[in-house]
Amino acid sequence: ETMGVVEAAMRGSNVSLRATAALAVKCAISTMATGQVGDALATILPPLLEALNDDNVSVRKATVQCISCFARHRSELLKPFLGELLPILYQQTAKRMDLVRVVDLGPFKYSEDDGLDLRKGAFECMSHILSAFAGEIDLLQFASHLPSGLRDHEDIKSLANVIILQLASCAEVPSIVPCVGEILASLGEILTHKPKANAVKQELERHEDAVRAALRSARALRAVPAIAYTDEMIAFASRFLPEEGAPSSLKTDMEL
Repeated sequence: ETMGVVEAAMRGSNVSLRATAALAVKCAISTMATGQVGDALATILPPLLEALNDDNVSVRKATVQCISCFARHRSELLKPFLGELLPILYQQTAKRMDLVRVVDLGPFKYSEDDGLDLRKGAFECMSHILSAFAGEIDLLQFASHLPSGLRDHEDIKSLANVIILQLASCAEVPSIVPCVGEILASLGEILTHKPKANAVKQELERHEDAVRAALRSARALRAVPAIAYTDEMIAFASRFLPEEGAPSSLKTDMEL
């Protein structure tokens, strides 16, 4: 009965109720993931997938957070819906200019990105899904959305780098070779970016953090033999990792 009320709210006309219903499911998963209540949560997944296409960005953000909870706590309930879920989830990682608005404060103006939290939530959800289903999803399609994340806001760059480290440890990571060039190009943009001359200390520290994260990602990918031998990685390493020898795994391969 309770799930019926939540489902009705998610499909209703009130935007606030739709977002609140998704967040209520998220809380239920976190606190009652096991037992009959946890099993009953599976019935809410179809309307959740519908909510990912909601016109309202707040509803989509709440829905992505809810699906992240499913991936963390009840991944077996989410598994049958992966084929339908992933294409819609990937759409949420793209920056939409219709969600960027200019705020006029008189003496100056600034841009407010209303889609930022949604994109952050989408990349966090991708990370959880990778942890739960690395061997059951198309990693090439999955990884093809990382370059845009590496060119996005600093918080999203950080999440994209975390996902790259996860990917590098997956047995199936050689399957992403076709998109490694684009990933490395985005990492290269981070490494060659120059802070503004008048950048404050906080901006300089964020830049240094981004450079360190990009180098960690590049080294993790280079430790994968199938990636290290690609022309793209050889060129990248000669430019950005010139003083580093071949990773130990590659030395072992070459010695053999």
